[in-house]
Amino acid sequence: SNLGSQYAFEEDQKKKQKEYEEIVKMTFKPEFINRVDEIIIFNPLDQKMIEKVAEKFLNILKKRLSESDIELSVSDAAMKKIVECGFDETYGARPMKRHIQRAIESLIAKYLLENYDVRKILVDVQDDEYIIKNNEQGA
Repeated sequence: SNLGSQYAFEEDQKKKQKEYEEIVKMTFKPEFINRVDEIIIFNPLDQKMIEKVAEKFLNILKKRLSESDIELSVSDAAMKKIVECGFDETYGARPMKRHIQRAIESLIAKYLLENYDVRKILVDVQDDEYIIKNNEQGA
């Protein structure tokens, strides 16, 4: 669960552990806690891990597009925007998948409907908005 997540950014690890233990004791009955083998405290995601989450979701999208013989590339600027927009301090990287679906997959679908013969596309950013480009010449 996300129980105690409000303490996730606590620097002092001993204090963090104590806060988690206290909230578990306040939330669950002793009979239940006695049946739990271990409580694992997750650390907040760092920038590198957030980027890996974005890459994971983009790779899933790339694979789906490749099944239709469409090659997807993502510019560094687009990746940076995906990471910024898909991460939330409170919810972590969970919103990332929804962001990619709403902002990028929808844009790609619309682009492909208008340009059905394109086989290589690039997701980029222009004026702080995602754009799709024909990437046939590696543009």
